Amino acid sequence: MVEMQIDSLTIDHQKRLPIILLREYFGRGRTLAIPVGSIEGMALSLVLNNEILPKPLTHDLVLACLRTFNAKLSYAEITSFNDGIFEAYIVFSQKQKGFRLEARPSDAITLAVRSGQPIYVDESVFKSVDETQKESSKKLTVPNPTVDAASDMLKRTSAKHVVEIMSLARHHSDGIPPRIKLHDDQLLELLRCLEPENRQKM
Repeated sequence: MVEMQIDSLTIDHQKRLPIILLREYFGRGRTLAIPVGSIEGMALSLVLNNEILPKPLTHDLVLACLRTFNAKLSYAEITSFNDGIFEAYIVFSQKQKGFRLEARPSDAITLAVRSGQPIYVDESVFKSVDETQKESSKKLTVPNPTVDAASDMLKRTSAKHVVEIMSLARHHSDGIPPRIKLHDDQLLELLRCLEPENRQKM
């Protein structure tokens, strides 16, 4: 198990959701980004800022229950990463006996922070995340620059201007400068390529 600490609580600007960024406490300084829900992110934010509300939050209530039964939270652990989902547990002790309870990663981390206990991540989690990222990278299609030559041309010229000139050339070829005079079949092919729906098919 690798001990981690909270590096920051940030926001995924695309999905508009909080992300807990954990950083390796010792060693290589690896990081692990764990997306959480808005409510969970807000609860962790209150804990990180040492906010004490008049009524206990759920995490405070859990810790209070543990104290009532002479139990103590030992640590939180992120144990696996499967199909884009992190799995976590809280580990606590009572009368020299250890217990593990499954929990959402956000709850496990928040409980550990509130109680001042460590957060651990299984080494396999880093490997699973790396493999998932590599697989995602492989699935990204890189467009062939020769496939959509019309788009490249449109980036360097005004599409509207080109279409107007070509349309004019199609019907009034005598009035177009010699440098852009083309045969009818060439003009038709170029006009067809300039249409967005056809460019997608090229």
